[in-house]
Amino acid sequence: SYRAQRTSIVVRPGESVTVDFAFSLAHVVLPGVEVTGQRSSAYTSAYTFGPTRTAATPLETPQAVSLVTRDFMDDVQAFAMPDVMNRVSGVHPNTAVNDVDIRGFRSHTGPSGSGHRLVNGLRSGFGYFNSPLLANIERLEVLKGPGAMLYGNTNPGGTINLVTKKPSVQRRHMTTLTVGTHSTARAAIDLTGPLNTSRSVLYRLNAGYERTDTFRKVNDRGTFLVAPSITVLPTENTTVTAEFVFSRFDGFLDRGSAIPAQDVAGADISLSLSQPSDWYEVEDLYLNVSLNQRLSDDVTLDMAYLGYAWSEDLAEHRTLNRWVNDGVQTVSRLRYWERVDKSRTDNVTANLTLRPTTGAIGHTILLGADWIAFSTDGGDLWEARTQRVAVERETTNESGETVTVTETVEKPLTFDLVNPVYRNRSEDIRDNYVLRQIRTAGDRADEYRTLGVYLQDQIELSSRLEALIGLRWEFYRDIRDLSLPNEASAQDQRIFVPRFGLTVGLSDEINVYGNVSHGFVPVSPTFIYQPVLYRPDGRAEPFDHETSRQFEVGAKGAFLARRLLTSLALYEIEKANVLQATGEVNALGNEVLEQLGRVTSRGIEVDVVGQIIPSLSISANYSYNPTEIEESDDASERGLPLWGAPKHLARLWTKHVISQGALRNLGLGFGITHASSRRHRFLSTDLQSGKRFYADWPTYTVVDLALSYRLGAIDIAVNVDNLFDKNYWIGGFDYLHAYPGAPFRILTRVGYRF
Repeated sequence: SYRAQRTSIVVRPGESVTVDFAFSLAHVVLPGVEVTGQRSSAYTSAYTFGPTRTAATPLETPQAVSLVTRDFMDDVQAFAMPDVMNRVSGVHPNTAVNDVDIRGFRSHTGPSGSGHRLVNGLRSGFGYFNSPLLANIERLEVLKGPGAMLYGNTNPGGTINLVTKKPSVQRRHMTTLTVGTHSTARAAIDLTGPLNTSRSVLYRLNAGYERTDTFRKVNDRGTFLVAPSITVLPTENTTVTAEFVFSRFDGFLDRGSAIPAQDVAGADISLSLSQPSDWYEVEDLYLNVSLNQRLSDDVTLDMAYLGYAWSEDLAEHRTLNRWVNDGVQTVSRLRYWERVDKSRTDNVTANLTLRPTTGAIGHTILLGADWIAFSTDGGDLWEARTQRVAVERETTNESGETVTVTETVEKPLTFDLVNPVYRNRSEDIRDNYVLRQIRTAGDRADEYRTLGVYLQDQIELSSRLEALIGLRWEFYRDIRDLSLPNEASAQDQRIFVPRFGLTVGLSDEINVYGNVSHGFVPVSPTFIYQPVLYRPDGRAEPFDHETSRQFEVGAKGAFLARRLLTSLALYEIEKANVLQATGEVNALGNEVLEQLGRVTSRGIEVDVVGQIIPSLSISANYSYNPTEIEESDDASERGLPLWGAPKHLARLWTKHVISQGALRNLGLGFGITHASSRRHRFLSTDLQSGKRFYADWPTYTVVDLALSYRLGAIDIAVNVDNLFDKNYWIGGFDYLHAYPGAPFRILTRVGYRF
């Protein structure tokens, strides 16, 4: 991270020459691509690129940012996204899939979602139901608040950016093997180094594999990821990196549990609605190519491309969102789905960074544009809600005799939660299910193209005062297939998004800051051209795109030689036109949607991350996040908190490594997670009175322990999650869609560095 200096030295025989070098920082800029490194076991990172697309320390950014480093992931044995997201301040999982709540707002991926996962600052196409492995991830950044000025339509609560591992000039090899509870087996490999003697061509190969039965019935799965990458340094001012990532998931889609008779405490957390004949197969494939060209000391050009292809093949038994016996609630109505779908996302970004000065005022000006294209064929979808069943009944024939006849009738698909039956239903599906195709690939194909042009200036007014001004113009255009009647071909949505920030240095260790940021989420073309298919009242009025605005103030501190980072953030986020499901399913198989008028999220976040002493690392956070639905067409929701959002959320993880004596290199880890109650999304029926009400998921507290030891090139770690085997629920939509937390689990990992 420092500019190189060269000098010529002439040394005559017998002379001694002393040469002094005073290095200056090289402000290298890349869109989410690592250009700095550190050898440390701390949970902090010296730089972050996400908040401004330029290299900056976390202390300098006028925005709350949560960083999860590779060291932290290794210490808690995080292998997939859900293992990480439940450790970040203000973030709580809603379900067991790629679906989290950030500052009160749901962040889920998919064409209609607002939680797009960034990879190195570029838009990816991660599916909603599968979570990527972390074998090739170096760091995870959660940029709090709307990130639309730099990244377009994103969740107003925060934006998740995955920073991948890059090739290194140092040769390093690492492999790990892990075994654990529920027949869990994991393997990972990380190889990197130069390919030539001049170290101008570097490589990296990451791969990961997991096979587990999980703690849930009919939910075993296998996941594989391979990620080769290469970096070419043709000149000292040019860097080109290409990364190729392929992953595959083969298992079942976990739609959660159904809780009979609303007995949350006594429910079987292993219960699922899946059947052994179901399947879920997902493939992700993406290519990321980036160029960094330093044109001069004060001018840098960055260009990057990410092409992402996603496909799924699904067969599942899932709830129909209703009970057979609503007064008792022990038997769920089912529907069977078969779905084949695919999508493609292309993202091109170009940034020019200039650092001029106007008198005593310094500038870091970012001129950028990104172009994003998304397309899907809509996918084929088949559904069955009933099956043909042979029923015997007695009748009288023409001779007056009583005879037994067999008739075929249609009966609803059901699942008894008290006496569950799991069997291969392939024959039933083929011969008896009343299966109908409700969607054909191409009939509902849609796509969008969007161009974002942005200008940002970080103005250094003095050594302790810096302002940030950002402006973005978004030109969003969606295109809908014309095979259905009464549809337009395209619709434009043009949006202007500003951002302002201010950072004031109170001392060398403490900065205070404030920001105002805006966001938006364009509406899927499906909800514009055919809203009548999704509105509860059958109106043809299109849904509006979502808008958001955040006010945030806070303070950041870097103490103990910058080993320990602390932050305090106070914020208010207002979001309008929130689009969400009502829990009802119409005859076409579509979820009925509603659009809320205005919701607000206010809160406080506190983070303490780093090393108190070199042998003691800590990651602690607390968030207080009251939310409220202020306007809604549904009067029963007004004044309620947002569903799934805990008001209180606290996490602590510490690790102490003994540095001296016979127990040298022995590490002891301790963690605790606490979440207050969270509201259900859908209404439930009281079993005694029959009245409709919103239930809450109970408060929970979970304790984790870890033990590690390093012996030369060998690392051994044993992690115990949910030490006291707490039965708890992370969230869900209602008693028919409940997601339990993992019970007691042991993971033992052995790593070898060579």
